[in-house]
Amino acid sequence: MSPYAGAVVVFLFVFGLFVVKGHLKWVLLAGTILSIMLSWGKNMMWLTELFLDYFPMYNKFRAVSQMLVIAEFCIPLLAILVVDKLIKNSDLLKDKIKIPFSKSEMSVQTAFFTAFGLTGGLSLLFYLMPGLTDFTSISDAQMYEGIQKSNGAQVAQQVMDNVEIARIALFKADALRSFFFRLLGALSLWLF
Repeated sequence: MSPYAGAVVVFLFVFGLFVVKGHLKWVLLAGTILSIMLSWGKNMMWLTELFLDYFPMYNKFRAVSQMLVIAEFCIPLLAILVVDKLIKNSDLLKDKIKIPFSKSEMSVQTAFFTAFGLTGGLSLLFYLMPGLTDFTSISDAQMYEGIQKSNGAQVAQQVMDNVEIARIALFKADALRSFFFRLLGALSLWLF
């Protein structure tokens, strides 16, 4: 299973956190965060054990990553609510909204640019500084040992270096593509 929420959908989700009113927004945000935290499994064992001990049938999941299905439902649902709001009110970007947990207001345009800045900015940050993430996996040590046994340490190190270079190139290409998808999505909404 490969969980994926599109770049534009994630942008709309973040925009929806500003624009959509009511309790549904908070339920969708909580469901998204909880499902992501539960998908971490042994990396957040206290939460996993809590659910294993106190939530019936939770132990029937084959893999904790299946919890991401909840996020894959919540994220697009909030994005759809934003698009619905924009379709019903084409002047929405000219309105003012109340900032959650505050008495002040902000324009929807500011929320729009903030959502784009957060999501698009993160994509650009990953493109410009891919070293913020780690490009090694648990199985790399096994792969290194196998190559080292058959071809020697020098060849094994060259292979591992090339694997990391390829992973970084793929990561940067994905980050840049995500940024452009978000930019096109934001421009389309703005022009609408």
